[in-house]
Amino acid sequence: MIKPSVNNLAIFGGTPTFREKLHVGRPNIGDRERLMERFNDILDRRWLTNDGKYLQEFEQRIADKPAEEM
Repeated sequence: MIKPSVNNLAIFGGTPTFREKLHVGRPNIGDRERLMERFNDILDRRWLTNDGKYLQEFEQRIADKPAEEM
């Protein structure tokens, strides 16, 4: 739906086009508990880069993806 003027935009008091707010770039973190466990493991190991466990896992998962999914 195209608004006829700037004054019709929701930010200026017009009717919103969508019922729920759309968040551009909202991260999909999946299982929050698992994510926090991984963060804590990274911090406990004090190994953030330089071929650590999670970097190796990330690189392997990228290497395993078919080219058409990239």
